[in-house]
Amino acid sequence: MPFLEELLYRGIVYQRLKAFLGVKTAIVLSAVIFGAMHFNLVQFLYATAVGLLLAVIMEQEGLGAAMAAHMVTNLVSVLRSETKLFHFMDASMTGSVICTVVESVLIVVLLVLAFRGGKEK
Repeated sequence: MPFLEELLYRGIVYQRLKAFLGVKTAIVLSAVIFGAMHFNLVQFLYATAVGLLLAVIMEQEGLGAAMAAHMVTNLVSVLRSETKLFHFMDASMTGSVICTVVESVLIVVLLVLAFRGGKEK
């Protein structure tokens, strides 16, 4: 599914939005659309954040890199839900909060680095 989702959301939706609205707006809107298509609030929030990163990856590295990143993201989700590999993240409320904060900071840092000094296309 990541292959097809990337073809649709980064290959078509993002590219069309970018042509009409510019890079930054296209990144945000395509991520929100990607999140909304997951049809529940928790997945919306998670998928929107991932969609932001995938659109930045698409812009900087191309569709193949976005596909690979999407596959890795899905793999981590499956490993987290089906194995005990990432059990430490859910072992306590403190661990969950720390992981969420660290992930949020990483997303913000990556987005700031992606947009810093960039020109609107």
